Amino acid sequence: MGTFDRARRALGSNTPAEAIRKVRAIVGSKNIPDSEAEAQKALETFQKGEIPTPGQITALEMVIRLMRPVVLTSDGDLGDLPETANRDLQPTELKDEWSGFRGKVRPFVGSIGRIEDAKKSHVGTGFVVGDGLIATNRHVLAVLSGGADVLASGSARIVFKQEAGASNSSSDIGGITEVVHVHPKKDIVVLRAETAGRAPVVFSDDDLKEADRIAAIGYPEKDENNNPLFLTAVFNGKFGVRSAALGEVLDGTEEPDIFHDCSTTQGNSGSPIFSLATAQVVGIHKSGYFMYRNEGISAVEVKNLL
Repeated sequence: MGTFDRARRALGSNTPAEAIRKVRAIVGSKNIPDSEAEAQKALETFQKGEIPTPGQITALEMVIRLMRPVVLTSDGDLGDLPETANRDLQPTELKDEWSGFRGKVRPFVGSIGRIEDAKKSHVGTGFVVGDGLIATNRHVLAVLSGGADVLASGSARIVFKQEAGASNSSSDIGGITEVVHVHPKKDIVVLRAETAGRAPVVFSDDDLKEADRIAAIGYPEKDENNNPLFLTAVFNGKFGVRSAALGEVLDGTEEPDIFHDCSTTQGNSGSPIFSLATAQVVGIHKSGYFMYRNEGISAVEVKNLL
């Protein structure tokens, strides 16, 4: 029943057909796959206490993912959730919680950066965890270092802006100079970087529960290996720039592993995962499986490296 419960939370008072019609009005009809009829059948079958067909469940999952928006930042501010002219797409209480989150997370948005290699190619995401320290995934370091887990001078940098329609200044860019800590078992590293006094994120000590609302903030990259229409719809064609992806904690989450359904791609590796309620970091995103689930690691494991 996990999919059914997630669908009810995502749709609010909308039927699948209503939700997709409204999303189409925002992002364009060509970018949305036809799935509403089968998704509606899935909901009706769940409500009868029966199990929908695999195709119906897949269609319902597609609708849920379309209700997991990605919101761009502008000058360090998060935008509103995508809405129709009548403001009737997202549940009111979600919009209220998002509004509060925008204000609480504002001091930390500028502390999240795009990690690039010596050729300025996008590799992943990192975020400030202390004075001159950033956290990211170990596999991001592996790409930067050719698997050596050590960094040569000038081999990596972090860009703390990289927003859609905006240019970066020299103060937005800092060199990544040294590997400080490598987690012995988890996909986490702490690197020394030029952070220019940016505020470190605040880590949460609370245990995550299924259905907790979260947001992963990072730099999603275009992914040609998965459904391009689906990705275009969710990301509105904006890749490689800073954005926040709304989602929730999925079943199976148990310390230190986090499963979630925020809309992420490969460039999100190393993104901080924030609690929508507190704007504190509850984890670090590490990987994802298209139309299945995304995975992260508890903030406790990051704190243990500091």
